Amino acid sequence: MTITKVLASIALASLLGCGVNGSDGKTGVQGLPGPAGTNGTNGTDGTNGLSGADIALPGPSFFPESLTALSDGTLFIGSLGLGQIWKHVPNSQVPTKFIDGQKQVNGVLADQAGNRLYACVTDPTVMPSKVAVKAFGLDDAQEKAAYSLPDGSLCNDMVLDATGTLYVAESTGKIYRRTATGTTLDVWAMGGMLAPMSAGGFGADGIVLDGAGNLFVNNFDTGKLLRVAINGNGTAGAVDEIVVTPRLMGPDGMRALNATTLVVAENIIGMPGKLSRLSINNAAKTAAKTVLANRLDGPTSVVKVGMVYWITEGQLEELFIPSPMTPRLNPDLPFLVKRLPAFD
Repeated sequence: MTITKVLASIALASLLGCGVNGSDGKTGVQGLPGPAGTNGTNGTDGTNGLSGADIALPGPSFFPESLTALSDGTLFIGSLGLGQIWKHVPNSQVPTKFIDGQKQVNGVLADQAGNRLYACVTDPTVMPSKVAVKAFGLDDAQEKAAYSLPDGSLCNDMVLDATGTLYVAESTGKIYRRTATGTTLDVWAMGGMLAPMSAGGFGADGIVLDGAGNLFVNNFDTGKLLRVAINGNGTAGAVDEIVVTPRLMGPDGMRALNATTLVVAENIIGMPGKLSRLSINNAAKTAAKTVLANRLDGPTSVVKVGMVYWITEGQLEELFIPSPMTPRLNPDLPFLVKRLPAFD
């Protein structure tokens, strides 16, 4: 046998000796589950964010006139129609009643340092009307003090300086002042450009301080913005008009963003209202107006919290036009505190 045949025989034997592949075996049964892992700890709660929608106010008679804010975004909203103050905390669904039992509430102002909520309160059920600035506890809503104004006054809005001195705009044409240790509101400035155009009108209205020795007040009737210097001894100095371009129409609630920038609600009778920003040039006694919103329903006041403007839509035209004795009482419901993003 040759070597070639031997190799061929070996190869053939090897081929014949290989079996075919077998099929896979059956899958074994599933093993038992392993031990359970331990639970992780709960995450901490996040802080409340600012409310992301307009705030609806209750009922057909609220007629909001003013609002004020705490540093955390809590709002207090005064009701001219109900004589109440309602509180809205950030990220809540609805406001809650905070103060009741008043006749009418106009301006409201929170003083966090003094733990007080000031309110212009009027009782129009007697003639002449009884008027006072009342101070309530921010924590317990209890009345702490009352500062009377002359009967028939039109207490409108307020501002506090860093020392706790309170200034009150009174719309017959006066500004009242109470020092931090005082027990009465006394006339600080009066007449002239602070007065309305005619008896029964509304003069001095929105009021702010610039922190640089000046008080600014607008006149609802005339549309003028006025600057009142504060003398070193605390008395009122010169009253100058700051000429606004384009001119203001029905300026109502007003707030200071900084020493030379104000925002003001323009409550224009018979027309949509506006929220406007005023950039003041004190040396030139001028201010440039920029309209931020122009489709508001009778705006009466504004506050800025973070990057949001909150604006009360008072619709007071429905309450006072054609006259307080014959109101139309046909407001759009619900009454709203409008939310407007702020980009300044």
